[in-house]
Amino acid sequence: MSYVLKLCGWYPSRVDAFNGDFVQRHARAIATQVPVVVLFAVKDPTPGNKNIELCRKQDGQLDEWIFYYPRRAFADALWSQWYYLRILSKAIIAIEREYGRPKLIHVNIVWRAAIWALRLRKWKIPIVITENSTEYQPGALVNIRTASVAKQLIFKQIFESAKRFISVTHQLGQMVQSRYGNIPYSVVPNVVDTQQFFPLAQQKNDGKFRLIHVSTMNYQKNIEGVLAVLDQLVSQYQTLICTMIGPLDTDLEQWWQATDRRREAIHFTGWLPYTAVATAIQQADALFLFSRYENLPCVILEAFCAGLPVVSTDVGGIAEVINEENGILVANEDRDALLHALESMITGHKKFDNAAIAASASAKYNYATVGRAFMSAYAEAGIIWD
Repeated sequence: MSYVLKLCGWYPSRVDAFNGDFVQRHARAIATQVPVVVLFAVKDPTPGNKNIELCRKQDGQLDEWIFYYPRRAFADALWSQWYYLRILSKAIIAIEREYGRPKLIHVNIVWRAAIWALRLRKWKIPIVITENSTEYQPGALVNIRTASVAKQLIFKQIFESAKRFISVTHQLGQMVQSRYGNIPYSVVPNVVDTQQFFPLAQQKNDGKFRLIHVSTMNYQKNIEGVLAVLDQLVSQYQTLICTMIGPLDTDLEQWWQATDRRREAIHFTGWLPYTAVATAIQQADALFLFSRYENLPCVILEAFCAGLPVVSTDVGGIAEVINEENGILVANEDRDALLHALESMITGHKKFDNAAIAASASAKYNYATVGRAFMSAYAEAGIIWD
């Protein structure tokens, strides 16, 4: 059987349901076109867990093999590497026995997944890479430029071995080229589940303007800048309601609880399931981000599919999807620019065609369209399906 073997550095699991959810959506998109087998291994730190466990799930043409291995009290990092290589060795044999050898090896998130892809070069099967990590971006705290010599060597070897790099933006493709030479790349965006992210038929008419922010609320997302701007907005606009989806730590909660107006106007939800995020976005009027560095956040595309305009910093490849028809770009770290952009939306000075935003985005980012884009990228690498 001709199929894609996806070796993943990140993938959703019972350990972390959000880690690499965009990788899973890419796998589902490809599976709309050809069979896909996903292979992923992750450490399960649950106390008392001493065994390797396979959780396998099949859905149409997508077959996910997710392995869990235990934490060890002594030399855990070395044990983790040993478990990882042992699991993948046995899993590859089992997958090959069931399906035969793949037509293509597709590495998602280079770190760790590349280790096994390099060992499979003996198969002489084409390798392509999709990367979503921000470690190629200037200013990223976790950065390939300061990684260990061993990690940098593995990255260099896998990119030299790849037939093609499939990037979510041109900007990321160019960043990879600047580091690893003129590796050819194709652009395939992140995927949106358009069955969940779509505009509500009923219009909001209570006079409130609803902003939404979805992020990990850390240094990358410039949460201190977000809070400073929100503090000004909620003191000036009584009609403003802002929903903040992401982890709520002690410092954030203390800031939030400090004034009545903050508690009234800003709602921190903590992490929410994917379906609840979709509902919250549908009920909002605009999404805003203030990230210091990014590639292409899925939440921007999800907001578009729900008909929302987006305010964001002009970092990474975000300028490739935001234009004057669907949002506003502001300079990195420019709090005044973010404030003015959000004010223009709240006051109605800047209006958008929500239906047009949704129609355009849903046509670009749905599973089938992205799946076909992957097939085109494979073809550009010389990999043609019968």
